[in-house]
Amino acid sequence: MRITILLIITILITLTTNTALFAQDHENVELVGRIYDQWRTSYDIEVSDDEFAFVAVGFSGLQIYDIYDIETPELIGVLVTDGFCGDLAVSGDYVYLADANEGLLIISVADHDEPEVVGFWSGIANRIVQSGDYVYVWDHYEGLYVISIVDPEQPEEVTLFEKYDVCYDLTLSGDYIYAAGDRGVSVISIVDPEQPEQVAICATNGMARDVAISGE
Repeated sequence: MRITILLIITILITLTTNTALFAQDHENVELVGRIYDQWRTSYDIEVSDDEFAFVAVGFSGLQIYDIYDIETPELIGVLVTDGFCGDLAVSGDYVYLADANEGLLIISVADHDEPEVVGFWSGIANRIVQSGDYVYVWDHYEGLYVISIVDPEQPEEVTLFEKYDVCYDLTLSGDYIYAAGDRGVSVISIVDPEQPEQVAICATNGMARDVAISGE
């Protein structure tokens, strides 16, 4: 009997300890660094190589931060655009910037201190995702444009997937784009990037404003 009681106590202690460790890892979030600059709102952020953060800051354009020392991030590069910078994607030495009515801007960040526009697509770019040789640009009025970036400095419009619905966010996972909009979340196949196809929609009671993917 004593052995059984000791065994139960040991199991309970082990479970309690593991739960505490799990809670510490996932619930006790701690602010370790902060930076403030002269912009009203940040609309999107992407991190590259755990060293640089690229931030879309609306009418203030693109800002680049050195986050090698995560506790003291430092602003190192600024590019003020003519439009409203609301979304971005980073790949290699390029940032693809959705600049609203000014279209898609392709920015070289080979020198992080001096970002430079090297290419552009003329249209309306509200949201974007990038995969391989293509950037997918959402225009609230027209739908999803597919832009080839085989040559980032000479982007070419490939096709338009017409879908007359407002899209608030795009997320890419594998061969699918998930679009959060007024009717819910649409799933768009890009198995053939030149012929996007809506394969499903998950209707919601209200508008879907953001979407994220975790596993399946």
